[in-house]
Amino acid sequence: MDYKYYIDTEKIECEIRNYGLFSFRRVIKIPFNDAKTINKKAVFIMMNPSKANGDESDITVDRILAYAHDPSQYSEVVILNTISLYDSNSNSAKQSIKKAEDSMGKKAFKEEQNLNIQVIEKVLKNLCKDDDVYMATGNPLPTYGTAAIKKIYDCFCKNKSVFSFKSVREDSTNSKKTTVRGFTFHPSRQHDSFFEENNKFDFIITGYGNKRTRINDANIVRSLVRVQQKP
Repeated sequence: MDYKYYIDTEKIECEIRNYGLFSFRRVIKIPFNDAKTINKKAVFIMMNPSKANGDESDITVDRILAYAHDPSQYSEVVILNTISLYDSNSNSAKQSIKKAEDSMGKKAFKEEQNLNIQVIEKVLKNLCKDDDVYMATGNPLPTYGTAAIKKIYDCFCKNKSVFSFKSVREDSTNSKKTTVRGFTFHPSRQHDSFFEENNKFDFIITGYGNKRTRINDANIVRSLVRVQQKP
């Protein structure tokens, strides 16, 4: 899938590492070629990369870029993932992790995920004041995904606004801010209205709770942050 006309494909930065048959994407930075703002980024944090790289996009990345493409708002989109392993089907991601662990060794796979978290931490700690962060991980995979989400929230400075989107069912006006397990929704299985502005909400981090608090976005919203609904 080719990138749309408004993407400056020559300036895409994509950090990929290959280990035998397995590929890992730690970060991809995709600039717009018609941006009227300078260095204002939209940072999206999701589950794991599907197909997008420096040469081709994928369905989820295309949806994000279409949402963020506002020449007066963002100059580029930065995409991070709680797990860096490429897998185009999230339903098989757990099996893909097991195969990668068996092929690379669990130690090497864990080291790669630690390096991925370091990249996430570096991006988040170097955010400019006006940059926006969007959490859209879906339910994270056990161990690596959940650990990454905890570290992600540890990176956010106090009172940093974090954005997400409610789930809106196609056959209902009902909407929810988190999954049943308590995490922000991933755009891949959402209705077309997912990225509408009136479906967007933000929460402000005001503290970090205690060690006994179960780590998920719902507990962060309830216990660690103050939720603000956009009008």
